[in-house]
Amino acid sequence: MNASKNTRILCRLGLYLMIASIGIRPLIGQIIENPKKPPGPNAGRVVSLKEVQRIGDETGKFFFVQPIGVFAGRDGSVYVQEYKQFLKFDAQGRYVGNLLKKGEGPGELNDNLTDVIVGNDDILLYSSNSLKLIRITPDGRLIEDRRFSQGLFGDLLGYRAGRFFSCASRERSFPGLAESARINTDFSSSRRRAKSSRPPS
Repeated sequence: MNASKNTRILCRLGLYLMIASIGIRPLIGQIIENPKKPPGPNAGRVVSLKEVQRIGDETGKFFFVQPIGVFAGRDGSVYVQEYKQFLKFDAQGRYVGNLLKKGEGPGELNDNLTDVIVGNDDILLYSSNSLKLIRITPDGRLIEDRRFSQGLFGDLLGYRAGRFFSCASRERSFPGLAESARINTDFSSSRRRAKSSRPPS
């Protein structure tokens, strides 16, 4: 008896949903098809792409494994970030070298390269896995090498006047907020909002 009642309810629900979807269809909107040739003389819809340069694997020199970032230097150099290599090409697209040295010594990484910032006079290479930051010149000479004792940040934002800038996000729980309402940030404005939303004691 109970099973047949449930079946009837499900059938009615299905019928209502089908009727609702048919009834809503005209309200969804009209399909618009754009003409192949725009009616306006200066419609501005066409963007022509022009290949300026192509860089491909060079047998015996390098090959791309998993590029995750491409950066341009002030002099027109092109840098390609991968987890295990940081390749440099000159302004004409010729391979210069791999600026990422493997190992545990100064200026070397033995883990994934997770963050890169290419500046005018320096390049920052950071591994969030090994908590190591390397600062080099655009031609690969070591300027600075730092290892952190704990994960201070998630994303590396930059370096200026001897200070590193980063973006960190931490899950925090605030007194006075429901246990399910957690704020996943580290910004003081969120803390102020959370404090002001506390009920008076």
